[in-house]
Amino acid sequence: MVDVLTCNDFKLQIIYLLKSSIAICLTAIFAIACAPTTNAPRVGVGLAAQEAALQRELAVKEKIRLNQRLNDVAQPIMVSNTQMCGKLVSRYIGVSFLTRDLLSNELKSAYEKVYGIRDNPTVVLVAKGAPAEGVLQWGDVITHMDGKTVPKGARGIKFISKSLKDKKTAVPVVVTIKRNAETLNVQVVPLIACDSPVYVAELDEVNAMADGKSILVTRGMMRLISTDEELAAIIGHELAHNSRRHLQAKQGNAVLGTIIGAAISVAIGVDVTRIGTSAGAVAHSHGFETEADYVGLYHAARAGFEIENMPNFWRRFAAENPKAFGFKGGSHPSSAKRFLVLEATVKEIKNKQELGVELIPEEKRASALAKGTS
Repeated sequence: MVDVLTCNDFKLQIIYLLKSSIAICLTAIFAIACAPTTNAPRVGVGLAAQEAALQRELAVKEKIRLNQRLNDVAQPIMVSNTQMCGKLVSRYIGVSFLTRDLLSNELKSAYEKVYGIRDNPTVVLVAKGAPAEGVLQWGDVITHMDGKTVPKGARGIKFISKSLKDKKTAVPVVVTIKRNAETLNVQVVPLIACDSPVYVAELDEVNAMADGKSILVTRGMMRLISTDEELAAIIGHELAHNSRRHLQAKQGNAVLGTIIGAAISVAIGVDVTRIGTSAGAVAHSHGFETEADYVGLYHAARAGFEIENMPNFWRRFAAENPKAFGFKGGSHPSSAKRFLVLEATVKEIKNKQELGVELIPEEKRASALAKGTS
């Protein structure tokens, strides 16, 4: 009886032969290819694994260090500017939490070892000067707030945040924690502060962003910033975007642009709706950025930061980002214009400080706003 190869059997044999041929070729190449000629020390798999674990621990420590610095500088800004933040305020204790389910698999063991992260919200930092300083410390595991059980996982962090936001007065909070082998009840007296949490974004680009609720500062920006005063200017700028509702204004402008674009499309018979949307989205972008620079310096000054050298940051920024020199295009003003506006703002604020005048930004009059003039 003769075996008959089906089409699939034939394909499988061809694939097998090809794989075998490739493997033989690769073996031959590695055998005759140029190789290193020195006798470098060999490292065992076990030692390499230990070093990798150590480097992961260093990575999480650096991440928390950057977030600690960011929150330390942000604390006085958030507390000192409630008058300018309007409705964007809530009770504030100055604590950041993590839970196991929020950790990547690669860094989970490092976080657990270094900071004792558990399923319940675990303290990873307390901002300098914040209400929780000296009361809570990293590694504390939160189990109850005001007698209510705190859920495990990310839901627990949302529960804590909501509990603080539910009340607009500085009512004391009783927090039940597990610290080492002890269960403790501690009391934290919150402050009313601008409700715009700050985070370090794991990005190398030099940037900072505001999404209407929170503030992100990239690792690249944190590396470029040399002083707390410069960092205060960045935080103040992004807080102005949030408190002045710039994102919402841009979204509204985009909708308006869409409506106008649709109307023009009907009139001319060509679809320009997307062009209208894009034009609306960037309308007054330079103005919003200038306003954030202007108001941001007031935020920093009201928090007690020395603002005199803050404009120089934009000179260093321009040195790192030569494209920022230009005067045309983009959603942001040129670094040259930003420097000059900030320099004039410093003089304005210094003059008010000398006269003992309250540090409040100058607002346009209603008639000027209607005409779009400065």
